[in-house]
Amino acid sequence: MAVRPVTDGDAGTARFRLRRVATGSGTAGQWYTYAVQGGWIGRACIELCQMEGTTLLRCVRSSMMYPAYADSGNADPF
Repeated sequence: MAVRPVTDGDAGTARFRLRRVATGSGTAGQWYTYAVQGGWIGRACIELCQMEGTTLLRCVRSSMMYPAYADSGNADPF
């Protein structure tokens, strides 16, 4: 398995580098990723991807998350 953030915004859609999850069920990992593609990020989600070796088999996405201070009407300010 692997995880990665995906953002949508002024610079289009950005799929960040996959981070391999090599540990078992119920464990946690920590990675640092910086969004430097420029422009405003309007929403983001996390993709969880099934891998076989280095081959990406399929990915599923979390629900979209919006900035708490966005004026798009999609964000909950609290």
